[in-house]
Amino acid sequence: RSMITEDYVGFETAKLLKKKGFDRYPLFPCYKEDNSEFIDVPTTLDTINYCFIPAPTLQMAMKWLRDVQSLNIYARSVWKDVEVQYCDWEPAVVGYKWFIESLTDDTYSKISIKQFLTYEKACEAAIKYCLENLV
Repeated sequence: RSMITEDYVGFETAKLLKKKGFDRYPLFPCYKEDNSEFIDVPTTLDTINYCFIPAPTLQMAMKWLRDVQSLNIYARSVWKDVEVQYCDWEPAVVGYKWFIESLTDDTYSKISIKQFLTYEKACEAAIKYCLENLV
């Protein structure tokens, strides 16, 4: 049985989050500024000063975008009928797309054109899209 681990945003997304005002210090997992190391649990002020870029989980970044920027992100599976045996078809998940909705403007919503292999990759792409285009 495998243990569930947290999915943290990637280094480039973490840099964008910091640039846009995400500042949930201290004792937060982080990247060294040069991306040479990921520090899972900084425990001292020296370590926190040593690594400048907080690395939130995908869910924490999504919550920050929702609470602070009024942007709701979610991902949904893309279904397609696939052949499981000769002439026998069943629906199956073939990827994920992200969705972004404004919580302040009910006319704004955006859907990814690209399809992603995993839910997590779709969420990371949506976070990055928000930070590069909407925040």
